[in-house]
Amino acid sequence: MDSFELGRLTDHDFEVVCRDLFSDVLGIPLEIFPRGRDRGVDLRHTSPAGTTVVNCSGSDGGSIP
Repeated sequence: MDSFELGRLTDHDFEVVCRDLFSDVLGIPLEIFPRGRDRGVDLRHTSPAGTTVVNCSGSDGGSIP
């Protein structure tokens, strides 16, 4: 498998990748928020059973081998 340089993504693009990944893994749609002060809530799913919150944090220059 080829590597991918996460450092090439903007913070918002990284959140979009996280949303797509977590939505697929968890099997639920996740709401993404526009840029701004989000108090650490980048992604959210709300249902009668409760709320799922995801905080996406990246690292400059990271890569996935």
